Amino acid sequence: MIQLRLALRECKKEWPKHIPMVLQMACILFLTIVSVSTVIYRFSYFLPFANYWKHDGFVFYADTVQMYEEDFYQEMTGVTDVALSYRYTGLKLSIDNPLIYSDKLLERYTPPLKSGKLVLSDPADPLPNVLVNESSGYRVGDEIRFYQIQYEYTYDDEGNVTDSREKEPTESDYQSLRVSGVYGDNTKLLLMNGGAVDSELADYRTIYNDISSLQSGGCTILMSESEAKKYWNNQEHYAVFGIGMVMYEDGLDSSVKRANLEAFTAKNVGQNWTLNNRDLYKDSHTYCFQQVYTMMPFMIGILILFFLSMISVNSVSAVRKLRTYTIYRVCGMPWGKCLSIAAYKSLLITAAAGILCGLLMLLKERFNLFSNFLVSFGWMQGLFCLLFLLLNMGIAVLISAVVLRHAQINQLLHET
Repeated sequence: MIQLRLALRECKKEWPKHIPMVLQMACILFLTIVSVSTVIYRFSYFLPFANYWKHDGFVFYADTVQMYEEDFYQEMTGVTDVALSYRYTGLKLSIDNPLIYSDKLLERYTPPLKSGKLVLSDPADPLPNVLVNESSGYRVGDEIRFYQIQYEYTYDDEGNVTDSREKEPTESDYQSLRVSGVYGDNTKLLLMNGGAVDSELADYRTIYNDISSLQSGGCTILMSESEAKKYWNNQEHYAVFGIGMVMYEDGLDSSVKRANLEAFTAKNVGQNWTLNNRDLYKDSHTYCFQQVYTMMPFMIGILILFFLSMISVNSVSAVRKLRTYTIYRVCGMPWGKCLSIAAYKSLLITAAAGILCGLLMLLKERFNLFSNFLVSFGWMQGLFCLLFLLLNMGIAVLISAVVLRHAQINQLLHET
């Protein structure tokens, strides 16, 4: 297409003049990504449980609770839903004991995966499917081999143990887990080593741990209860450990709620705390929107900077190109096609800015640049960037149209 070829030729001829515009656009796009990422980061940990916390109930943390899902329904009144996390305590494994989420809990909150997918239940696969952290070195499809640690004992004549040593495993002792997904090392998982909490200041942040605080051997394994039961289907091997959530039917009497908490506390043999669902929802909602209100002046500033810079730069560029458009017009090209050249030129400059911003994101990922910024890229960030790019193109075309419409060809020929 002749207009596109002419736009390409103009960009090549005047590329030094376009560098400031490209750099400015790329910086605006990057700042937009940072701003949107910061807001999304907060909501991404609140929204999975937002609807759950709108109902009566409580969230708890416990070291060990001798209750299982069916016990919550049997020993409490008005319970409509239960989501639990577990630790397997009856086995000593050659790997860190996996974190076990009930299927309901893992379905509500799955760590953002860099590769692979979550498998809640796959009866056709004899191996349990698990998620692992990126720095573990495992990739999707790998098998994690492990064995149950057993000991050999030495006894004296009276039958007392005098020595013990770990038994050397045989090939038949080994079992395997299959990696179905890999999550990032900056991911948060549901709380597994929590301390005391101030119920007056608690929001969704209370129920999460940074993955780094959970790692000891470098590999943090997460799996669903259904998959874990392929190997460990005996309740003696596990206990409720970590975060759990209980939902009541709405309108349950406060005395019944107190009796339910007493029944729960009586089963707890370790440290615990509880938070009211509705209070947790209200405080989390407030905290998330505080970030939105904080970022709004910054985003408005970016928008104002964007409009002022794009209007001034495109105005100067359109006036500067009047002589070129005059030549095109004398050669018989209609104003509409002259305008399409300006549109293609703006498209090329916009594309260059987008590519430069993309390269900046890749460098950030590769060399861990801007580590103090929360930077991620998803459909929401892409939508905002696309909006800015389209606005830039629209401004360029609009200004060119205004300049060309008010220009008289005779006057242009006289001036040139």
